[in-house]
Amino acid sequence: MSFFKKIFSSNKKNDEKKPAFPKEIMTDEYFEKRYLKHTIEEEIIEGSMKMVKGYFIDMHIEPANVPIYYPENLDKAVNEGLGFHFYCQGLKLEDKEILFFLAVNFSRYMNEQYGFELYQDTETETPLRGMNLKFDKDGALITLYPLEYSLKVLNGTSSFTELENKVKPHLENLPSVKNILDSLNSLKK
Repeated sequence: MSFFKKIFSSNKKNDEKKPAFPKEIMTDEYFEKRYLKHTIEEEIIEGSMKMVKGYFIDMHIEPANVPIYYPENLDKAVNEGLGFHFYCQGLKLEDKEILFFLAVNFSRYMNEQYGFELYQDTETETPLRGMNLKFDKDGALITLYPLEYSLKVLNGTSSFTELENKVKPHLENLPSVKNILDSLNSLKK
């Protein structure tokens, strides 16, 4: 038993010393070609919020004491009562529209709370990754996919609150491009 303890504990120590590296490095030119800054019209944002608010009203559910587009309320809409998905299907809405309502609400929240910007990926690998939220700190980016994540929430495998809790510590500790390059250069030596 102690043999396995030593193996696993030594691996944890080694993992902690490894520098974090980005999954992708791209030039500014490539980024500007691939990702187009996107703005959702205010009427669409308001309509998406009204859909969620309407769900709470129709289901006689009290929303959390925060704006309707906050993760707590989005999670509550998905999980309480009939569920937002079933409710929207009853209104003859398609799945892509239901995902879009949730994604727009969550995108607004991430923009207002943390400064994420909305982009459209012109070379997306999947349709659910066409809508991107990006947080830029000195050239280092965090990317979220609100449509794809909304599907995970509707499928019950995650929540908007969980995503926010995963992202928040990374925003504070996001390394600069210089730090990443210094780490890469230190590996050469």
